[in-house]
Amino acid sequence: MTTFIFLLLLILVPTTSESQPIQAGVGKKNVYRDSGKVIGGQRTDGKDLYSIKYGQHDTFERLVIGIHQWVTDEKGASKAGPPAAIPCSFEVTYEEYPFRLVFDFEGVRWRSATFPKFPGSDYLSDIHSIFAHSWGNDRFAVILKQPIKYEVFELHNPAKIVVDIKRRDKSAHQFPPVYSLRTKSSDNSSDDLKDIHEQLSTLKEEEGDKDDWGRKDQIPPGIKVRIIQSQDNKLFIEEGYYKTNQEALKRQKYFAEQGITLFIEKRKADEIPQVIRQ
Repeated sequence: MTTFIFLLLLILVPTTSESQPIQAGVGKKNVYRDSGKVIGGQRTDGKDLYSIKYGQHDTFERLVIGIHQWVTDEKGASKAGPPAAIPCSFEVTYEEYPFRLVFDFEGVRWRSATFPKFPGSDYLSDIHSIFAHSWGNDRFAVILKQPIKYEVFELHNPAKIVVDIKRRDKSAHQFPPVYSLRTKSSDNSSDDLKDIHEQLSTLKEEEGDKDDWGRKDQIPPGIKVRIIQSQDNKLFIEEGYYKTNQEALKRQKYFAEQGITLFIEKRKADEIPQVIRQ
């Protein structure tokens, strides 16, 4: 009976931990995941996210990202270069609250690609940029309509990153509402947003203050600090999300003592975050 209750809790309660990343293979393997992170490519520099294409197939939907060499003309302006042989280093992370796929690239100096539309898609809703702290990184997120299973693989000569998305059995998991601890919505290029992201990330690494005896008052951490888009297409920073309002309030108080104002938003897994302008 005890074992049954423990397993039931694992199903009902959203987790705040991240599993070990999986290495992307070369070529399709038909091995789909419903959580976690896939990494791949090779560490390099001077790449161009040349194209992002979307297509529908019988049993899945597909995103294909073409990677080219980044080149400039005699005036230093970027222009189309030849296809790369192997993709640059990348990560694709599946997240919940809200459901989305987050793409992170290293060694990218230019993005020639325009974001595709997803007419008639069963799974994909929107796509938007996420700011990166350093030149040479590019990030964007694909917003999902529902829980999914996905497969990520590479193609070489020419370099492409392929993500196949298919239906996931909704009944296999429960997604109770959570309490998100977040900033107000801000312009995507706001320096304040970037500063708060850095502050929160640093404080979460330190996790707590030392008392007179040098001991840390540990506060249970949420998941990683995230950059999320709200309903007005603006961005905000989320420190983490929690199972109860009491947990979120405790964290809110801690960050208020550090001079950071955060808000608590109760949110469902498939709900686009609200606009907070306070």
